[in-house]
Amino acid sequence: MSPHRTCTTDPPVSELDALLDLYDAAGGSNWQSPWPVSTSANPCVGWTGVTCTLINNVTCHVTSLALKGEGLVGTVAPSFGNLTQLTSVDLSLNLLGGPLPPELGNLGRLTSMDLQTNLFTGTLPVTLSNLGSLTSCDIANNRFTGPLSTGWSALSNLDAHGNAFSGSLTPTLCQMTHLAFLSIFDNALTGSLPSCLGDLTSLVFLQAYANMLTGTLPASIGSARSLNHIDLSNNDLSGELPASLGYLDSLQLIELDGNVLSGQIPDSLGNATALTQLDLHKNSLYGTLPASLSNLIKLQVLELDGNALTGAIPASLGQLPALQTLFLFENVLSGSLPSAIFSAKKLHQLYAQENYLMGSLSMSATPTTTIHIVSLFHNSLTGPLPTGLCHIAGLQTLDLYDNLFTGRLPACLSSVTGIVEIDLHANIFEGPIPTAWQHLLSLQVVSLYNNFLSGTIPATLATNPYLYELFLDQNLFTGRLPANFSCSRLVQLMVQENFLSIELSLVFDAQRFPVLSSLGVSDNTPIDALSSITMSSTLQYVDMTEMQLMGTLPSQWLLAQRLVFLDVSSNLLTGHVPETVRKRWWRATK
Repeated sequence: MSPHRTCTTDPPVSELDALLDLYDAAGGSNWQSPWPVSTSANPCVGWTGVTCTLINNVTCHVTSLALKGEGLVGTVAPSFGNLTQLTSVDLSLNLLGGPLPPELGNLGRLTSMDLQTNLFTGTLPVTLSNLGSLTSCDIANNRFTGPLSTGWSALSNLDAHGNAFSGSLTPTLCQMTHLAFLSIFDNALTGSLPSCLGDLTSLVFLQAYANMLTGTLPASIGSARSLNHIDLSNNDLSGELPASLGYLDSLQLIELDGNVLSGQIPDSLGNATALTQLDLHKNSLYGTLPASLSNLIKLQVLELDGNALTGAIPASLGQLPALQTLFLFENVLSGSLPSAIFSAKKLHQLYAQENYLMGSLSMSATPTTTIHIVSLFHNSLTGPLPTGLCHIAGLQTLDLYDNLFTGRLPACLSSVTGIVEIDLHANIFEGPIPTAWQHLLSLQVVSLYNNFLSGTIPATLATNPYLYELFLDQNLFTGRLPANFSCSRLVQLMVQENFLSIELSLVFDAQRFPVLSSLGVSDNTPIDALSSITMSSTLQYVDMTEMQLMGTLPSQWLLAQRLVFLDVSSNLLTGHVPETVRKRWWRATK
């Protein structure tokens, strides 16, 4: 007969009293499943979450308490420490608060303790170091303060994230040689990572982001060969990345973004061939991208933005068969963008804006069709847009503004019917807006300002049902705005500095543009009188400078409460704007 089995006889009085104290201190009568304390004095029979075990065929003891999400509100009574035979306790997802009683240190048989997502406060009692059998401890999402105790030699799982623990991680951490899971993110921990970190040879998961850790990433980390996940982002770690990271052949994720790491990306990282995500963005890394990154055949996410990386983008990145996200923006990268990048089989997002890329944008006639976002703005790319863009069937966002692109807007973009945003402003494009773009019915943002585009504004563009922002200013457009111009979702309409004939009654029509908040029509020619125009109640920004406007502002405009910017300077208007109104407008006629 087994010496340990479930039982239904009465436990010791001290254990019964401990449960009754918990019931009273934690509002037991309001729990989701209240204990029948008035009808059953035996907690081993019919008390929710209580498990009893017959130990050595002698006494029935309470060995497990599972009250997750039962609605406990209050505190844990000191007598809880009398449940000395407990091996498992789960009080998670409740509203228990106050400090933990030191008597918890009496629970020497406890192997699993789950107190996460409560309101516990104060420091961890030093007596918890007596819990020598503890293998799993979850105290996440509470309000604990002070140092984080790490003296549990048998522990394999420690989750203490979302508290206010402070102080440094002492070398005693490395004595927990069975530790496999360590999650201590979102605290106020300081100091450096222990140099003995590599002694944790069982460690699989290390998550310590959003603290205030300093110092370098110890080279010994390469000895923690079981590591699968490292997230130390948003700290103040400095120094160079240790070459020993390349020894971690089980490592799948590295997140070290938001630190002050410097130096070059070690070539040895190419040996960590299990990597699926490498995130080093927002550091001070410099030098060229190592060619060895092309060895990471399982890599899905590569984020290197916000550094000072130089040199050319390796064409071999386009050969990574699993790559989905490539973030290289805000660096000092130069040279041309390799056409092979557009052939990465699973690429979804390409962000290489705000670099020093130059030359023409080239790609094969059949690029990867899975790309959703191409963002290359603030570079010095030249030449016409390649027709290969028109074959990226999944393209949703095309941001190529502030480059030196020339030629005409490609009519073939009309085949990319799911595109939502086209931003090509501040280039040297010429010619008309292609009439074929009438098929782009998903367009929400069109930004073409500051080019040399000409011709009339297509009527089909002016009735797009999803159009949210339309920027056509600073071009050479002529003629009148389309008579059927009507966009129920249009918020910003900018057509200033063209050669247009503006029908004011059209652009101020609240029925055509029921949510329009910003309107720019300056430096064009009005074809109807200002005096009869009603200011839409949705407009907040209006620019009408240099339009040869005459007469006075309509009196109704002076009552427009949402209008915060009106510029009608450099016109021929007369009259007076009250001071109270002038304070609401940045610039108005005098």
